[in-house]
Parts: sequence; C-alpha cells; structure tokens
Amino acid sequence: MPFKIQSGMDALVSITKSRNKACVNQSVLASIFDLIECDGLLLFRVNLARQEAKLVSSHPKGCDLPSNIGRYITNAVDDAYAGGWALHNPLEVIIASESYQVDAEQHLAFFPSFVSQDMVDVICIHGFDTDETELDLLVAVISVYGHFMSVLEENERDMLTGLLNRKTFDMRLNDLSKRHETHTTPEIINNDKRLSPFDINNDIPTHWVGVLDIDFFKKINDAFGHVYGDEVLLLFSDLMRKVFRGNDLLFRFGGEEFVVFLLDVDQKGAEFAFERFRSELESYEFPQVGKVTVSIGITSARQGAHSATLLDQADKALYYAKEHGRNQVCNYHVLLEQGGVVECETTSDIDLF
Repeated sequence: MPFKIQSGMDALVSITKSRNKACVNQSVLASIFDLIECDGLLLFRVNLARQEAKLVSSHPKGCDLPSNIGRYITNAVDDAYAGGWALHNPLEVIIASESYQVDAEQHLAFFPSFVSQDMVDVICIHGFDTDETELDLLVAVISVYGHFMSVLEENERDMLTGLLNRKTFDMRLNDLSKRHETHTTPEIINNDKRLSPFDINNDIPTHWVGVLDIDFFKKINDAFGHVYGDEVLLLFSDLMRKVFRGNDLLFRFGGEEFVVFLLDVDQKGAEFAFERFRSELESYEFPQVGKVTVSIGITSARQGAHSATLLDQADKALYYAKEHGRNQVCNYHVLLEQGGVVECETTSDIDLF
C-alpha cells in the first residue's frame, strides 16, 4: 500500500508539471498505465451541448481500440457535418451520474471528469481488472487531473464569449504543427458512416484558417450601446459553436474579430463550412439589433506555411470581402489565382505546418 500511495503521488506530480493540455492528457494516461494492470487507455473529450465526442489521446500511443467499445461510442453521427463520434446510452448514463463505472464483463472502466460546464473528459480503461484500493487511487488521481484541466481551460478562454483567447493562439498552432508531423487517428468501428461535405472531392485534407469580422459592428455599438454589442458577440459565439464541429478551434481575437481553425478538411469542405456559418448568421434575428452579417477570409494551412503568413493571407481575403460588398466568404488561394490579391511574403523562419 505505501508503494501505491507513493506511485499515486508521483502520478500527481507528473500530471501537474506541464501547462500544455496535450501533455497533461498524455501524462494522466501514462501515469494510470503505470499504476494499474490494463491493456490500454483512451481519453475522450465529450461536448455536452452537441452530444458528441472526440478521441484526444491514447496510451500506449497508437494502441488498438477495443472491439467491444462500440456499445458506448462510435464514429457514426446523426449530422454528417458534425464530425466527432456519437455517444450511446450507457456512456450518457455514466456522464449524467458523474461517477465512474466498471463493466466487469467487458473488462472496461469509464471515469468521467468535468472540465467545464459543457465539456467532460472520459477516461476509458480497457483490459481492466483491479481491486477497490486501486479504484480509490484512480478516482483521486483523475479528480486532480479534472481540477487541473479546469484551471488550464479557464485560463485559455475569452472572458466574455468563452471561446479560446488570443494568447492561446500560438500555443495551439504549435500543437497543431506537432500533430501534423506525428498524428495517427485510431479507427473506431463504424457501421453507418454517411457521406460528409468533406468527401466531396479527392483533395488531401489539411487544416484551414478563417478570419471572421462582424460587418459594421461599430454601428451596432453606436446605435444600441455596448450592452447590446456584447450580446451580439455572445450570440455570434454561440452560433459558431453550433455550426462548426466540436473538434475545430474557435478563437476570439478581440473586438468583433474571430479566428477558426478547421481541422483535416479539403478545400470544398472548408468553403462549405464557412459558407454555412455565413448563411446561418445572415438568417439569424438578433434581439433589438435585428440582422447581422459577417465577412470571412480563409486560407489553407499547407505544409511549410508560417503562422504570420497564414493570418496575413486570411486577412487579405477578408479585406477583399469587405471591399467588395461584405457578407461573403473569400478564399485567398482563389483570389490569388484570379489576381484579386498579391501573394503574401513569408515573415518567419519557423515552419508550423
């Protein structure tokens, strides 16, 4: 028992020594793997508002998913655009109970950890067979992980909208660059995969950056006051969460400017996603204010691109959209071919993608 306690303390030190959430995710799984006997661990991030999940980490890396996990979660979703994986009733019950559950027959265990009001991390242990003492230790370690992740999550968020903030941008870019180099996605059993807009053509999926700017936002503040201006920002952010996928990165850069990273989509898929948001916003009725529109500039984060260059490209496309009628999505690469914009120069020696 003293050995287990010391191992548990070592696990807590390992989990909390980094401020990088991806490192913390991997650390908690590696620590648990060292504490108990099991075949492997998976960490799912569940978006409660969308009722979907994504697999964010596994240990050992690249380990196979257990074939019997399909009872709890699959990568089939009702909305083909939504992305992520669908939750099944047993996992929904576990999350609602806010307590762990051991499926002794299937040798699976699920430990939910609430990171924020709308987000739950679920650690799945497979090949699991342990005693009550180990369970108590696991609960303690995972509770500390959850509290620590909550602090990190709060520090990364914009105070008003709850979207990722500007200071988090560079860190997430760095994470994405590493993912581009090393990422492999474990497959989940899928018997009902529907055609997605991202399958429209054979382009190789990549990441896409979009800069979104609310049209005539200063007029909204001047005419209705900052209280209603803030309400527009809040409702605008809520619509972003609903329209974009749960695994896309949504930032508020400040004022009325927002940035979206679409992950692993082709050009037509990216254009579809941003156009869908523009259309949804155009048809939305804001209280008191009425109709609000948005101008969007997009560019692909192709290998060898730089962070400053990506933003410059998207900004050029955004400015073109604003200068040519607003309320539209403009693709930097299309504009470049048509001569609508001048090619951006590289401003950094650090490759991000």
